[in-house]
Amino acid sequence: MKGKIVRVGRKGVIVIPVDIRESLGIGEGGLLSLELSGGAIVLKPLKPLRVKLGARVQEIARESKREELELEEGVCPWRTRVSYASVQTRRAYIRRGGCS
Repeated sequence: MKGKIVRVGRKGVIVIPVDIRESLGIGEGGLLSLELSGGAIVLKPLKPLRVKLGARVQEIARESKREELELEEGVCPWRTRVSYASVQTRRAYIRRGGCS
């Protein structure tokens, strides 16, 4: 790719040409890493790491709701008619001082 010349605007703002933004997948609001290297400015697009949480998020939400229920109503979530708690979660809760 051929080098480009850009002008530095107010507050140090530069505009990255469209063809370069598109080839690197840089969109509005995208984050760039800026480094100084041998008297040159190096800009690199930052790609966010994606973490798969899947069912763990739902488990955390259910656990949080159960604890909230216990605090509000003084009800032990393990003694309710319908319990979604796994044995492992229940044991950890009891070790933390929850109902037995």
